[in-house]
Amino acid sequence: MRYITYNQILTRPHIIPIKKAIPMAHYNMIAGGIFGLIAVLAGAVLSDQVKLRLDNVLLEKAVAVPAVLHPDGTIARDATTEISIIDRRENEDAWLRYLTGNFYLMFNGLAMIALGLIGAQAGGDSRIAIAGGACFTVGNLLFAVCMSAAAALSMPTLRVPIPVGAILLAAGWICLIVVSMKAKRPA
Repeated sequence: MRYITYNQILTRPHIIPIKKAIPMAHYNMIAGGIFGLIAVLAGAVLSDQVKLRLDNVLLEKAVAVPAVLHPDGTIARDATTEISIIDRRENEDAWLRYLTGNFYLMFNGLAMIALGLIGAQAGGDSRIAIAGGACFTVGNLLFAVCMSAAAALSMPTLRVPIPVGAILLAAGWICLIVVSMKAKRPA
């Protein structure tokens, strides 16, 4: 089989021997594009609001420290507020989890696009490509989306499915590797 471009698939679908190749390839490319779009919007549009919300939550945890007086009654140190190091680290960790979730969403979305392109290039709709698309989709939802949402919404219970999502993402990458190895090389 000769080398097939994505534009040829769209304009001349009859050149692909298996008719089911286009739907799965399109699904992987569209879903990857949607995940990438969500990651860009969450990073570019929502990141300032999420950081502001996390900082406001941190300020709510501030504890008032009374003024310290000298024995003669003069003020040695004014009254202030303090935020514990633990609370500061939790805030930083939440921010990093939000950014990490967006990062993984973006790059796994790009992997889905690659899976769709390679699957279409191979000229078939293999079960491995279908499994890869399913693993990437569910894995992104359980890993990246839950990680970012847990940090943005301060809901630690949303972090529970993250390990399952990580396993599914690894399975999606394995499927991508297998589909790439099985793809026909240009003549």
